[in-house]
This record gives sequence, structure tokens and C-alpha cells, in this order.
Amino acid sequence: MIATACEPGPSIEGLNGWTLDLLRERLQKKEIDVSRSQLHLILQRAELRPHKQQMWLHSPDSRFREKCNDIVDLYLHPPEGATVLCVDEKTGMQALERKHPDKLATPAGHALPATSAAQADAAWNPKPPPGEVVGSTQPDGCEAALTLTRLANDADVPLDDRIPTALVASVPHSSEAYVEPETADRATVPPAADTPADVPSSVTATTTDSLVSDPPSTATSARRRASRKKRHGCQRYACCCGKPGRMGKREFEYIRHGTLSLIAAFNVITGGVLWQLGRTRTGDDLEAFMERVAAEIKGTIHIIWDNLNIHHGDRWRKFNERHGDRFIFHYTPLHASWVNQVEIWFGILQRRCIKNGSFTGIDDLRRQVEAFITLWNAKDKHPFRWSFAGFVDPPS
Repeated sequence: MIATACEPGPSIEGLNGWTLDLLRERLQKKEIDVSRSQLHLILQRAELRPHKQQMWLHSPDSRFREKCNDIVDLYLHPPEGATVLCVDEKTGMQALERKHPDKLATPAGHALPATSAAQADAAWNPKPPPGEVVGSTQPDGCEAALTLTRLANDADVPLDDRIPTALVASVPHSSEAYVEPETADRATVPPAADTPADVPSSVTATTTDSLVSDPPSTATSARRRASRKKRHGCQRYACCCGKPGRMGKREFEYIRHGTLSLIAAFNVITGGVLWQLGRTRTGDDLEAFMERVAAEIKGTIHIIWDNLNIHHGDRWRKFNERHGDRFIFHYTPLHASWVNQVEIWFGILQRRCIKNGSFTGIDDLRRQVEAFITLWNAKDKHPFRWSFAGFVDPPS
């Protein structure tokens, strides 16, 4: 069965790839009778997922290992007194403006910060008579209705465990209110004289936290208590929490304002970035950028870049001659952009600056990208920890 699951999936009558039912049919043709659930369990235990595949890109470069090892050696053992730069272009950065503003995320609970113990203590209600009901149901259809009460002796209650006025006042009243007990021990407490009429006269209270009215069974209470804590993350009072937390929302529609191209050089040793922004990415643009690199960095410079057409040609031989042959060019293998560390930095730029941005135009996009790179160079720059040590040739 496992060997069959590792075979190429069927490609007949418009069906491509394995499903559990197709795999079972193939096994039945081999006179292997197995139920659907048994087959699923066997695949699960063998950690096989024949319906899934990972993308893979073959490199036709005959010098793949040699080029990789050359670049990796620069990362792990940079030449003394030399600078190693990873250069590439990030093209097609779109200046997208969202048609409507984002909806912010909503937290699951409410917090009432206090700057001092005195200010916090002033926010609590005065101590009511023992057994007085001061609150009721959770808002917005929560399963458990709540009846909150003050403890008989506030002096013994830690400040953080008391119920704030704002929370109690915000809870609507209901005639069918109860709080599940937090402990198994209960004591019958007679209601106070000024207890609201809609609260049943027979009130059972926990010895520590709250009063309950017609409490459900112990099993039901435990289930509801666990469900409440799971939804709201509140360990003591479910009324301290509002609606469950919600993820922020982003408008799908947007307005295009054009694109920018970024040429960047990532310093492998320091983590600093040199950059140039423009509307195009041509050989002349790249050469102008490299002239800036030559002016700002002295000594030998190792350039790591890919096999784009503007990275090749007689242009760079003449460029190197103008600058005393102090540039050494290293080309990544074909289909191996992952070897270039600047691609990692482009991912950081995309996630932290561009992905969640809304740009009113090209100038706005340019300003924000430049601001991010300036912040990176001033505060966040760091070399990447490269763990791949290169390919080891098999013993002959």
C-alpha cells in the first residue's frame, strides 16, 4: 500500500493526482482490500501525503556546485580587507492605494490601566452588603449568564481581583443570570434585603468568588467554564471580556499609481544597504549605481549577482578597468537566486514596508521605501547568519 502511494498519481479522464478514493481503487485492482479509514490511518502513520507536492526547480547549470561553494565561501570566510556585496534588482514595486481604510484588529479583553494603587482603588465600587447582586449577563449572546457579587471582606481581596466599576456598569441585567462556581465547595448565603426582585430567592454562592442562581450540573459548569476561558482568556470573571478577538481587515480593491524599481547592494559583513530607486531598470541604471558603489567603498569589492543579461557583457570589463580592476564578479548558478543574500533582505523590505502599505502615488512609495532603508541602516542593519556550508564532494 505504501509503495502504491509513492507511485505517480493517475492522469486519466481529467483526473490528475491521488485522492484517497483513487488510491483505494488502485489497491483493489491489486487485490488489496482495505477500508477508507484504514488506508488513511496507514498513510498518516507513514507520514505520506500523496495528494500534496512541493514545487521544485531544476538548475541546468553544469557548474552548480562549484558556483555555490564559491559564493558560500565568501559568506563564511570573507577575504580580509575586502568588501562582499550582494547586488540585485527588485522591479515592479507597485504603488497601490486602498480604496477604503483598514479595519483595525479587536482584542478579546478590556484593560483598565492604572498609574498608581490609589488611582486604581478609586475606580472600584464601594463594598456592598454581603450577597448583593451587582451585575448580570455577558453581552452579545455569550452562553453563560453572569451574576457578580462583592466579596464579604474587601480587605482580604487583592486589588487586581476586584471587579471594576466600569465593567459592572457595562453589563446588561437579566432575570436568568448565574455564575458557574470556580470550586466545588458551596455555601448557602441568604439574599440581602435590597436584592432585586428578579433574582431568585434561593441563591447558592461559592465560598470565594461569586453567587450562583440555579447552578447547572457540575459537568455542565465545567464545560461552560472551559469554553468561556478558551473564548476570552479570562481566568476569573468572564464579564471582564467583550467579543472574541478579531483579525484586522484590509480592503481588497485598490488604485494603481505605477511602479518603481529598486537596485540594492547588501553588505554581507555589516548588513548595510546601498540603494537606488527609479522608474526603470536598464544597463545604464545599473552602471550608474555601480559607479556610486565604487565611489563610496574603497579597496577590493566582491560582487555577487545573478545571470541577468545586464549583468554580463563588455560593459563590466570596461567598468572594472576604469576602477583599477578592484571588482571581482561572482555569478550565482542558474535558477539559484536563494544563494544571493540580498533576496533575503528584499523579503524583509516587502513584509515590513510594502505589503501593508497604502501609497497615494509613486512619490509616496519612494519616500516610504527610502525611509525604511534609512531606518535599516541606522538601527536594524545586521549580517545574516548563513548556515549552508556548501556541497561536499562524495569520496572517490
